[in-house]
Amino acid sequence: PESIPERCLGVSVLALGMVMATCFVSSITSTMAAVWTANRYNSTQTLLLKKFLNQNKVSRDLASRITHYVDFVAELRHKRVHVSKVNYLSFLSGP
Repeated sequence: PESIPERCLGVSVLALGMVMATCFVSSITSTMAAVWTANRYNSTQTLLLKKFLNQNKVSRDLASRITHYVDFVAELRHKRVHVSKVNYLSFLSGP
């Protein structure tokens, strides 16, 4: 860059690149924090369930079956969308 406009353009492009990179990193960090929080909640709930079953002297076999069933249902609910969550369905007319 020899002239002042070329230098200004170079500085502007560099500053814009830095801002875009910062936004990208911030977005990734925010997403990772949300995933970590969700995983932490699930882990805490699983631990509490196991602790409850242990404190109430539930047999290991039954506790294992309960834990697997709860994991299965939680995964199923996570994958499926409940009708109450879809507000736009109220826009459809009835028969």
